Amino acid sequence: MQIQIKVTGSDALRAELQRIGRQAPYAMSLALNATANEAQTAIRGGLSAFTLRRKTFVENTIYRQRGVDFATKTKLEATVRVNPARDFLAQHEDGGQKTARVGTHVAIPLPSVQPDRTAVVPRRLRPAALRTNGQVRKIVTPNGVFLVRNRPGKGKGRLDGWRTEFLYELKRSVPLRPRLGFHVHAQKAIDASFQRHALNGIDRAIGRQIRGLT
Repeated sequence: MQIQIKVTGSDALRAELQRIGRQAPYAMSLALNATANEAQTAIRGGLSAFTLRRKTFVENTIYRQRGVDFATKTKLEATVRVNPARDFLAQHEDGGQKTARVGTHVAIPLPSVQPDRTAVVPRRLRPAALRTNGQVRKIVTPNGVFLVRNRPGKGKGRLDGWRTEFLYELKRSVPLRPRLGFHVHAQKAIDASFQRHALNGIDRAIGRQIRGLT
């Protein structure tokens, strides 16, 4: 995912940039980097719409790469990116339907394998590991298709307390709501902060000019 922003400053802002002359690129690089940092923070804040198992890990997928994504006097461009190797939330930007990557059904874990939404399902209880378990089977009910297993009870024949435990609900597809808002959060942060950062950059550039720095 990427976002491209064209910024048109006010007449006063353009006049200030002209006034500081050759320090204008320096001022603009400061403004772009500060604005991109705010956009990054806003995008990360939007992740509160999700239940995250590893919050820091997911937040770190939205990053700025030092030496590449930061604006300089000679490269007036700042970038906020999503790690393409971990872009598992991208499907929530536009929404749609989630289908199985392997097989025909999406397996939705039930409380017997995932007690709460932040819990990580152990490998031994994931569908791929359960395929070889003779106690696990697929059943079709009026309420849907499920992956279940037999849990033996106690006593003679282990029938006392014997039960069928529901592990996963199996669906052909699952609707995905557009909850990520990568572009929306970034745009709002840019609209709200760019001019302020540009004026701060101009102030710092004037300070450099007064000190005789290039």
